[in-house]
Amino acid sequence: MTEKEKLSEESKIIPGASGGEDMVVGAVGEIHGKDGVLTDFKPTRFELKKIAKWYLKRAKEIEILSRVHGQSGSYEARMRPFALARVDRIQEHIGEEAIEEIRERIDQEFERKEEGE
Repeated sequence: MTEKEKLSEESKIIPGASGGEDMVVGAVGEIHGKDGVLTDFKPTRFELKKIAKWYLKRAKEIEILSRVHGQSGSYEARMRPFALARVDRIQEHIGEEAIEEIRERIDQEFERKEEGE
């Protein structure tokens, strides 16, 4: 991993992968792998809102699937806390009101899906 590819603090809250060459347990590519968080990228407020929406949707989907199935897997156990930590970090830059607006729109989207629209 190069200096530019250091992972963020959010990446560190999720346990890393363990295992050997033949089997690796606990890795989530979006968090620990080559697609992990970069610390040198400076997004715009518009981009931060889009990123927050993506993470909030993933967290909501995981919450619903866990409730429906009564369980969650390794991916979900790592991705949901990571997603919420990223949203918290984004909120520091765009404000609580912006995050709440995004959250409300997502809730409305999921309600429409449940109603069959």
